[in-house]
Amino acid sequence: MNTVEVKRDDVIKQMYFVLAIAQKCNNPMHSRTSNKDDYMGGIIDRFINTFPEQVVFSKILFPKLNINKKVEMIRDFYSYSPSEAKIAPDLLGIKVDGEIVPFAIYDDGWKPVENCPQVEIKTLKKRQYMVSLVDQGYEKSYLIFMESNFKVDYLMPFINTSLFNEDVYNGIVDELKSYDNKLIIKDSNEYVKPIEKLDFSSNDLGTIRVLLITKSSEFMKKARLIPKGVSPQVIRNIEKKNEPKGIDPVKLKTVCDEIGDKYYRFNDKWYSYKDKSGKYIRSTNSVITLDFYCSNIDAVELAKVNKGNFQIRVNKNIFFNKVELTPGYYCLELFAPIDRSGSSVDEYFIDKNLLERVDSFEDSLIKDLETIVNNN
Repeated sequence: MNTVEVKRDDVIKQMYFVLAIAQKCNNPMHSRTSNKDDYMGGIIDRFINTFPEQVVFSKILFPKLNINKKVEMIRDFYSYSPSEAKIAPDLLGIKVDGEIVPFAIYDDGWKPVENCPQVEIKTLKKRQYMVSLVDQGYEKSYLIFMESNFKVDYLMPFINTSLFNEDVYNGIVDELKSYDNKLIIKDSNEYVKPIEKLDFSSNDLGTIRVLLITKSSEFMKKARLIPKGVSPQVIRNIEKKNEPKGIDPVKLKTVCDEIGDKYYRFNDKWYSYKDKSGKYIRSTNSVITLDFYCSNIDAVELAKVNKGNFQIRVNKNIFFNKVELTPGYYCLELFAPIDRSGSSVDEYFIDKNLLERVDSFEDSLIKDLETIVNNN
């Protein structure tokens, strides 16, 4: 079972930790990726991806261990600046029948404990399209990729119900009634309605699922390294279209090279296309299109190239990035969700739908954990 529900009590300590971080900030927290400043609400939403870290072990991985001991995750609830204290792994260690087994220790900087697995956890929101990793000395680390699917109102279980009580709701309703007949003259379609009473009955935040457990070195080998200052571009939507006008199709394989097992990477010819004014449509100095999968590249022709999409002609039934295509013309939307023009570091990216290309090391991690538990 790699998909589980996340309850309020699963993450209550993490929520307290995030609130403490937010309250400690003297100024809004600045985001280097979105170039915006976050107050408490934005800080909570930024840290929401750390909520499932304990859940993945307690509800998914630890139950898979072939052991007869109680195992708990040791969480990093310390307050420090990573630039000063270095970065700690997401799994600081475990408790085995109450005994502390460190996987990392702080000795004027976080340092791994020999023969203990180093684990990094990356959580993606369901609507995210790419997986990324900045190499911060992770070569020997395990990587756990998870997908969260939290409710829009995931904060409701944490709201103080005694503060937002029925008296508040009734007060709102009474206030509306006091001027309703003066403001709403006619509403034939009943577009304007009073708010509904808040529902505090659920303690569910949503679900998480494990996408992949691998090694950092394996991920970096299969992902695309995007240089600093360059933004990644991913194929997002594939839609069937009528035949475009004024086309001179070429084989798709002329603008890409196979990198193994029917996965392809766009080559220099892809970046040589120009628009009507003579400017390059895309340049590797500013944007790089991520790798893709095609079950039969010989059955695909490139019909048209634009800045935000490209069109292909398919001559046989194929699979393109997990989408089954029948013969005809298709428009493939190109999406660049992250502006890295100001980034100062290289970063590895891969299409989330193509994570299966990366080898799994889940059995290896479970074996390592079983060995440590049984030896303590």
